[in-house]
Amino acid sequence: RKKKDEYEDVSAICKNPHCITTSEQELPRLVYKDGEGALRCVYCDERI
Repeated sequence: RKKKDEYEDVSAICKNPHCITTSEQELPRLVYKDGEGALRCVYCDERI
Protein backbone atom coordinates (compact mmCIF):
# COMPACT_ATOMS: atom_id res chain seq x y z
CA ARG A 1 0.00 0.00 0.00
CA LYS A 2 1.49 3.30 -1.01
CA LYS A 3 0.44 6.42 0.83
CA LYS A 4 -0.12 9.63 -1.04
CA ASP A 5 3.03 11.69 -1.44
CA GLU A 6 5.29 8.96 -0.05
CA TYR A 7 8.98 9.34 -0.91
CA GLU A 8 12.42 8.15 0.17
CA ASP A 9 14.54 10.46 2.32
CA VAL A 10 17.96 9.00 3.19
CA SER A 11 18.47 11.63 5.91
CA ALA A 12 15.24 10.69 7.75
CA ILE A 13 15.83 8.43 10.74
CA CYS A 14 12.86 7.09 12.66
CA LYS A 15 13.34 7.34 16.43
CA ASN A 16 10.65 4.78 17.29
CA PRO A 17 12.50 1.81 18.85
CA HIS A 18 9.71 -0.54 17.72
CA CYS A 19 9.80 0.58 14.07
CA ILE A 20 10.71 -2.10 11.51
CA THR A 21 13.49 0.16 10.21
CA THR A 22 15.36 -0.32 13.51
CA SER A 23 15.94 -4.02 12.87
CA GLU A 24 15.66 -4.08 9.07
CA GLN A 25 18.18 -1.39 8.13
CA GLU A 26 18.18 -2.28 4.42
CA LEU A 27 14.61 -0.98 4.08
CA PRO A 28 14.30 2.34 2.26
CA ARG A 29 13.65 5.30 4.55
CA LEU A 30 10.18 6.16 3.33
CA VAL A 31 8.41 9.23 4.67
CA TYR A 32 5.34 11.33 3.98
CA LYS A 33 4.09 14.73 5.10
CA ASP A 34 1.09 14.76 7.42
CA GLY A 35 -1.68 17.37 7.41
CA GLU A 36 0.49 19.76 9.44
CA GLY A 37 3.43 19.38 7.05
CA ALA A 38 5.53 17.29 9.44
CA LEU A 39 7.48 14.31 8.10
CA ARG A 40 6.29 10.91 9.28
CA CYS A 41 7.67 7.41 8.90
CA VAL A 42 5.62 5.34 6.43
CA TYR A 43 6.13 2.15 8.43
CA CYS A 44 5.02 3.29 11.91
CA ASP A 45 3.67 6.85 11.45
CA GLU A 46 6.18 8.25 13.97
CA ARG A 47 6.91 11.94 13.52
CA ILE A 48 10.45 12.45 12.18
